[in-house]
Amino acid sequence: LYQQTADAAAVTDDRPWREGTPAVRLAWLRQLRRLQPELSHAYVREALAPRGEPAPIKEQVIRLLADLPDPADDDLLEASLDARAAGVRDAAAHALRGRPDSAFAQRMRTRFRQWIHVEHDPLQFVVQLPTTLDAASKRDGMEISRHSGEGSARRCLRHLLTAVDLATWQSIADPADVIAAGLSSPLDTALLDGWAGRAVIEADAEWAATLLGLRHDALRPHLGGLARVAPPAVRDAVSRALLPQLLGPRGPIPFAG
Repeated sequence: LYQQTADAAAVTDDRPWREGTPAVRLAWLRQLRRLQPELSHAYVREALAPRGEPAPIKEQVIRLLADLPDPADDDLLEASLDARAAGVRDAAAHALRGRPDSAFAQRMRTRFRQWIHVEHDPLQFVVQLPTTLDAASKRDGMEISRHSGEGSARRCLRHLLTAVDLATWQSIADPADVIAAGLSSPLDTALLDGWAGRAVIEADAEWAATLLGLRHDALRPHLGGLARVAPPAVRDAVSRALLPQLLGPRGPIPFAG
């Protein structure tokens, strides 16, 4: 208790934020965020104001908000979607993906209903992405380039899927049935990529376990993230199965997530 009191008192001295290097300033803000989140809001708002910090600092502050979320930040992140710097806009969109009650998430669920049509008996998903995007979609980080072909559409679909909470899919069917239907789609790799990214964001053990059981190449970039949130028994089984690949001639699998 004494140490917690001392730490809380230490962060009320904001000289590290006013006078420190970027690393020192961000470390201080992170500590303030953890110990006195309400007090941190004023500094975050100041940093993200249009005439606030330089873009690289704004990006780091937004990443901090993604790590230590608070609904009170949603309006700041929403405003940051209009920032001049692309890195700030991208960081804000990434942070908002983890906030299912935000206006951003609501817009993404609306696009989901417009662009992905659900058919039953058998269950399948018909993806109909627009050929061009309106200004609101572009503001939310969506992008389709007529010059990049199918790859651009897949990136757009992944961006959508990582922003749509898994509960939306589970309102259709259970994870195993949803994923099985996705495997029959021409866009199966994009669907798996998006679901894996979302499972990591939500730390959903059931989705992670189901996806890891597929041993699908599209999931290789997500193996580390999925393993971290999967049940221990599944994580251990997958680790044993992948050991030969980890030690193989191609080098280690990139455990990103």
